[in-house]
This record gives sequence, structure tokens and C-alpha cells, in this order.
Amino acid sequence: VLQIQQLQGELDSARITGRGMVDIGRSIAGLKIDAQLTQAYKQSNTCPAINQTLRDITWPLACEGSYQDRAFGETCGVDKGKLQKLVAQRLLNKALGDEKSSVIDKLKNLFR
Repeated sequence: VLQIQQLQGELDSARITGRGMVDIGRSIAGLKIDAQLTQAYKQSNTCPAINQTLRDITWPLACEGSYQDRAFGETCGVDKGKLQKLVAQRLLNKALGDEKSSVIDKLKNLFR
């Protein structure tokens, strides 16, 4: 079993980091990857321009299963559980704005 503690890579418009494992004997892999678009793609026939609000967001991805299975690529995609947490945090930050620190302080005081 190969344990991947720190995976790093860069593409023209993205940076990836991750961790996981590959079990060669059982032909399975489990990877957690964070992909961050570092610049908007240029408009083309094959890739539409990406909205600037998506830039610099870290997208959580997961890939798990047997890599000998033809459907392995279909099991790879957005880590929905992690994405839900990120979206909830972003919405909370946007909703609270400057009030965030005072709300957090008030919540902390409730449990003292």
C-alpha cells in the first residue's frame, strides 16, 4: 500500500494538493484532492470562460474505488460533504460580514 501524504501539482490555470493511498495488490485507490483555479480560463470552443467569483476557491475532490474498473473515473468528483461545509461557511461569512466577530464572541460568552 502506497500512502500519499502530500500530493502537489500545478497546471496552467490550477493548483492541486492532496493526499490518499493506492493499494496496488487490490487495485484500489482513495484520494482526496483540493483544486484551486488560479486564473480564469480564456473563452474558447472547448472551455468557456470561468466566472471570476470561482477563481481562488478551493474545490474539494475525491476519488475512490478500483482503478481497474471502467467506471473508476465516474467515482471521482466533487467531495459533496466537504463542499457543503465550505458553502455553509462562505454563506455564514457573507451573511455576518463585519458582525461575524461580535456574533462569535457572543456565542463564546454563552458557554463560559
